[in-house]
Amino acid sequence: MNSFSLYGKADVVKKLSMMKKSGRTPHAVIFSGESGVGKLTVAKYFAALLICESPQGDTPCAPCGNCRQCRRVAADIHPDVITPSRTGKSQIYTRDTMRDIAADSFIKPNDTDRKIYIFPDFENTDIGSQNLLLKVVEEPPGGVQFIFTVTDTAKILPTILSRAVTVNVFPAAESEAERFFEDLAKFEKADVIKTLQVFHGNIGEGLKYLENGCHSEDINRAVKASDALFSGNEYDFNLALFEGSDTVESRAKLRKVLTLFEKIIRDAVIVCETDNADFISPYPEGAKRLAAKFSARRLAAIYDSLTEALNALSYNTNTALVVAALAADIF
Repeated sequence: MNSFSLYGKADVVKKLSMMKKSGRTPHAVIFSGESGVGKLTVAKYFAALLICESPQGDTPCAPCGNCRQCRRVAADIHPDVITPSRTGKSQIYTRDTMRDIAADSFIKPNDTDRKIYIFPDFENTDIGSQNLLLKVVEEPPGGVQFIFTVTDTAKILPTILSRAVTVNVFPAAESEAERFFEDLAKFEKADVIKTLQVFHGNIGEGLKYLENGCHSEDINRAVKASDALFSGNEYDFNLALFEGSDTVESRAKLRKVLTLFEKIIRDAVIVCETDNADFISPYPEGAKRLAAKFSARRLAAIYDSLTEALNALSYNTNTALVVAALAADIF
């Protein structure tokens, strides 16, 4: 496994290779996808590909991973590949940061013919800050490249979206995710299998779970919400989903819990409709119990309510209001 191995991203690799070989690389590229699918990894791969001294292969071509430029990109120390800092409790890109980037973009690169700015989680930027960057994104100095990663393009200014090429990044096939963990050779096979059963092809989320168990609480909360739904206990349902604060971090945490719960409901719908369900949730037994109690139509309505709740979180709706509205819809 080298620094720029991409698992389950053949379509993305081919698309980026074609951009490189065309000689007409878009000056702004947005990598969009759910948390954990590898958007930042792809962004760094693309940055390395653009300045690699010895690209490998023909169709697709790829960064060699060994030249001076590739090694510095991989180590996050390349002077011409810049990741702006986010500040404050909410970890946002400030207006001062955007002004600094706009000014810096007119300074010539240090060691290559390009200057590349990578903005992870660009949705953590208010509209005013995005507007400050807009002018330079519209008409960048020669050799300047902007790379953004986002989970939700709806939070990006339409004028920025219209001037960028958006590349969707999806979870890997489960077999590719398994190959990643095998090549990493850090975890027991049984633990990897359990992780794949929960996170499937989302390598980043699976890796977090294996390394520090940070998702175990999220899974437990989704399981408790499922059990509360089965028993008809609205109080326990609210308790399982309640967030004690309303911050960027708490909204992200609630999104993960609701996404896991949504998978349980999806599994329950499938159980209602077939004898050979392919489970994607962390709680197959809970899905079977729900399928035995509720009709497919009722479960589909619950699934729709969860989708609405997740959409509300995308627009920064207060977490308490989201949970209250969801409970009212379901119960």
